[in-house]
Amino acid sequence: MEPRQFVAVVRHGDRADMNDPSWETTAEKPRDTPLTLKGHKMAEKTAALLKTLHVSCGGGPVRVLSSPFQRCLQTSAPISRALGVPVEVEPGLGEAILPAFFSSPPATEDLWFNSVTIEELAAMLGRPHDSLPADPVQLCMSHPLVERLPCGFETVGSLFARYQQVGTAVESTPGTSYVLVTHGYGVQVLTEFFSRMEAEEVLVTNTPLCCVSSFVRANSKSHWTNHLFCSDKHISD
Repeated sequence: MEPRQFVAVVRHGDRADMNDPSWETTAEKPRDTPLTLKGHKMAEKTAALLKTLHVSCGGGPVRVLSSPFQRCLQTSAPISRALGVPVEVEPGLGEAILPAFFSSPPATEDLWFNSVTIEELAAMLGRPHDSLPADPVQLCMSHPLVERLPCGFETVGSLFARYQQVGTAVESTPGTSYVLVTHGYGVQVLTEFFSRMEAEEVLVTNTPLCCVSSFVRANSKSHWTNHLFCSDKHISD
């Protein structure tokens, strides 16, 4: 008998350039924004929620997949500790490479993920803010679902296809649960993807910081049941 499969789609927490427009003028990697202290606290609350949701769905094997952008890796760190598994870097969950977000497509060296070793990045994530205690993080990139981020600008259609490719891969492994940490567009597309069997079309119009959409299915032949829909209630509680 197949165990129930749990999937949570999570947006990253509050990021530095949202509150300080001048941040990028002095940042070493202005295209790879970190979380603020507030963002780290949001991530801790999200981790507690996800641990409760995972246990309520029967526990079992779970993977935490994260966009390679720093704000998502930092959001993933407390989630991985709460669930007792490594953060797995997943390029398919990366930011939308659209002209609306970037004046030019990010180069490889624009991300910390591509500029330091996995061990060095894990150490950075383990001490993400001067006011927070050091806490080790396991980090790996074993078998990504999508091999790499696009080298140039995406179209909205190719962007949606990239996120949907991640969703399809998740569905192909029904014995494993997943936490997918991504960006606003990723939450939108993946929430709509896992809701696609609903009687009425589901459209996502708002993806708050650290919001969670969660889904459960009994087995590989079952439809997904939506438990949370882009909810950030756990942040304000």
